[in-house]
Amino acid sequence: MRWKLVIAVSILLGPAGLLKAADQQVLSLSEVIATALKDNPQLKAAQQKLKASQSRVKSAYGLPDPWVGLEYQNVPKGTAHFQDADMKMYTISQEIPWPGKLSLKAKVNLSQSGLIESEYKAKERDIISQVKQSYYELYLAYKLIDINKENSALTEQIVKVAERKYMVNKASLAEVLKIQVEVAKLNNQLITLENQRQVAQAKLNTLLNRDVSTEIGIPEYQEEKPFPYSLEGLYSLTKINRPELLGATLAIRQSSLNLSLTKREYLPDFMLTYKQRFDTGDMANGWDGMFNVTVPLWFWQKQNSMVNEMQAEKEMALADYKAMENMALLEVKQMYLKLDAAQRQIDLTKNSILPQTEQVLKISRTGYESDKVEFLDLLDSQRMYLEAEQDYYMSLVDYQMTKAELEQIVGVDLP
Repeated sequence: MRWKLVIAVSILLGPAGLLKAADQQVLSLSEVIATALKDNPQLKAAQQKLKASQSRVKSAYGLPDPWVGLEYQNVPKGTAHFQDADMKMYTISQEIPWPGKLSLKAKVNLSQSGLIESEYKAKERDIISQVKQSYYELYLAYKLIDINKENSALTEQIVKVAERKYMVNKASLAEVLKIQVEVAKLNNQLITLENQRQVAQAKLNTLLNRDVSTEIGIPEYQEEKPFPYSLEGLYSLTKINRPELLGATLAIRQSSLNLSLTKREYLPDFMLTYKQRFDTGDMANGWDGMFNVTVPLWFWQKQNSMVNEMQAEKEMALADYKAMENMALLEVKQMYLKLDAAQRQIDLTKNSILPQTEQVLKISRTGYESDKVEFLDLLDSQRMYLEAEQDYYMSLVDYQMTKAELEQIVGVDLP
C-alpha cells in the first residue's frame, strides 16, 4: 500500500538525471544478508546474551562456597585477649546438596540457555526478513526511476511530434502546452522518487550497521521460481523450525525441570565440618568432625507453595505453546494466500495486461502521428501502459517481500 500511495501521487514518472545508476555496482542479496548477520548490532547483543547463558550452565554444577572460620574457646572473662584462650580452632564447612539437585539445576540452566538461543535465532530470522524487504524496497525505488527514464523518453517523442504538427497547424497550442505541463510534472516527481530511494537505502544501511548515507549499489531481482510448498507442508515446516515454537517447547521442558527441582526441596541437604584444635593450655591437639542435616520441617508453608507455583507455571507454558502455535499457523495461511495472490497478479500483468497496453500505446502513437488519434487518447494510452509496468514491478516486489515475511514465520529460507 505504501507503493500504491507513491503511484497515486505520480502517475507519470520523471527523468532520472540526478541519479547516475549506471555508475553503481550490482548489490548482491546474499552478500547483504551475510554482512547483516555479521555486523548487525542487535544480533551482536543477542550473541553476547547467549554466551552469558551458556556460561551459567557450567556454574550450576559447582558446590556452594565453603565456610572457613576461626574459633577461640574460654577467653578470660572481661578481656579481649584471644591469646589467653585455652584453645583455638580452625574450621572448614562445606554444604552438600542432596544428590541430583545440582544436576537438575544445570539442566534448568541448559534449558534457559536453549530459550535464549531460540530468541537469538528468532532475531536472526527477523533481521534476515527486514534485510530482504529493505533490499527489494530499494530495488523497486531504482526500478521506478528506470520507468521514469522510459516515460521521459516517450514524452520527449510526443513533444517533438506535437511541435511538428503545431508548425503545420495540425495541433493546437493547447496540446503543446499540455505536453509541457506533463514534462514539468515529470521533473517534479523526480524529487519524490529520489527521496524514496534514499530512505530505502538508509533503512538497509541501518540493518548493515553502516552510515545511512552510504551508497551501496543497485539491487538485482532474482526471478521467482514456482513455489513448491502446499499449505499443509508449510504448517509442518513451521511446527519444526519456527524459533518461537522451539523456544515455547523448551519453556515447557524448563517448567517440568523446575517442578522436579522444587519437589527435591522436600529432601534434606548436608553440611560437613572439619575442626583443627590448637591447645594453648593442658589439652592435647587434635581435630573434630561434624555432620549436619537440614530438616524441611515447615514444608507445608514453603515447599508445598513452591511446588504449586511450579505446577501452575508448567500449565501456563503448555497453554502458551498452544496459543503460539495457533497464531503461527494463522499467520502462515495469511502469508500463503497473499503470496498466491501476488503470483497470480504477476502472471496476469506480465502475460495479459502489459502486452495489451503496450500494443494500445503503439497504435495510439502511430494514430496520433497520422492525425487519426486525439492527443488526450494518446496520453491515456501512455498512462495505462506505464501504470501496467509499475504494477508489474510492484507485484514482483510484493511477492518477494511477502515471501520474506513467510520465511520469518516458518523459520527457514524458502526457494
